[in-house]
Amino acid sequence: MEAIKSWISGICTVSLMISVIKSFLPKNTAGNTMNIICSLLIVVVIIAPIKKIDFNFLEFEISESERALSDKVEDVVYETEKLTDIIIEKELCEYICNKTDLDLKDIEITCDKGEIIEVVLYCQNEYVIKILENEYGVRRGMITVVEENDDA
Repeated sequence: MEAIKSWISGICTVSLMISVIKSFLPKNTAGNTMNIICSLLIVVVIIAPIKKIDFNFLEFEISESERALSDKVEDVVYETEKLTDIIIEKELCEYICNKTDLDLKDIEITCDKGEIIEVVLYCQNEYVIKILENEYGVRRGMITVVEENDDA
């Protein structure tokens, strides 16, 4: 607060001195030149304290904002990938149910970041069809027999 008071008092002091000087200036070219110089002096007195301000706090706020924004972007990407997996699993499940003539008990679909990892079809007649994808992107079907459940 003290700095603002001294800044304003400096502006007022220079303004009063310039007003007194301007009253004695002639109305010719030399007077006009002195008017320009006095106006520049007032501008310098007004701007001078600004160069003393420490703007490092802005750098901290910007880095904090960048970090927060980066965290938000990562969260959005993660949520988008999760929603994409859910949509793929749901749509593929409906597609398989509509297109197959197998008597299905359950379907398990595993996705990761929008890519289908595994599809498992549990049929009523106790066998499982697993459709897997190898590292070359070639899909292969594998039929395995499910163990008989003693609880049933």
